Amino acid sequence: MLEGFWVKQNGSASVDAVIGLLTVDDRGGSRGKVGGVEGETPFQQNTAFAPTDAYFKPGQMRLFTIKAELAHDLSSYAGTDLKIDVTGLASAAAIQGNFPIVGTTWTIGL
Repeated sequence: MLEGFWVKQNGSASVDAVIGLLTVDDRGGSRGKVGGVEGETPFQQNTAFAPTDAYFKPGQMRLFTIKAELAHDLSSYAGTDLKIDVTGLASAAAIQGNFPIVGTTWTIGL
């Protein structure tokens, strides 16, 4: 079972711009959410855990999307970048692969 993803914000934006993280798999079935409260962030020292509850068969591949929920007022972060990379996985099984898995960079604009 995959329990979730360890992520790190490597962009120039403050982690305070992100108030929550959501995960969803390619089938829309395995979902997870952390945070979502205005004025709070799931990040501590630029690192956060994005939960899920996915089960895999041996050799099975899945696609996951990790979504960032942003604060309502982003005016103080305009022009800065969010770059959230996957640094590790939490799983009951042994994981093989190279980390970090580099994510997309978004520029916060108003």
